[in-house]
Amino acid sequence: MRRDKKNENDGLDPILELSGSSLRVYMLLLSEKKPMSIREIQRRVGFRSPNSARHHLERLYNMGFIKRTRNGYVAVKPRSSILDLVIMVKGKILPRLLYVDLLALFLFIGYIVVFHSSLNLFVIGSFVTIISALSYELYRIYSRLKRLIERIRNS
Repeated sequence: MRRDKKNENDGLDPILELSGSSLRVYMLLLSEKKPMSIREIQRRVGFRSPNSARHHLERLYNMGFIKRTRNGYVAVKPRSSILDLVIMVKGKILPRLLYVDLLALFLFIGYIVVFHSSLNLFVIGSFVTIISALSYELYRIYSRLKRLIERIRNS
């Protein structure tokens, strides 16, 4: 992805470089698992002409957010972006870390159920520390996602 020196040093998420219609086009391509044509993008986003869609696709391509295929355009998740930390499940954006946090929680509950008569404080403390750290990271990811979703809604 082409980035200037200023953006490289400020630590901002590359997705925040997008706004308005370009962001809407990118999120559409990201939600679709198959390549989309210019006309299809034009209709789905609501552009009046294919040239409007082409303009935003060229911008996204030059920034490294999409790639051209034989059948159309597909989204590419930029590295060091919040999108690298999430997966899409049935149209919902979920942090990947959620599954690890839930696994740790279920293992903790299982430990308490199985070893309720002889609980070890070190094991309990370890589980609480791990679950707390994972939950804190989930909160940070969720906060960034919330800002991104708000930005999408406002565009």
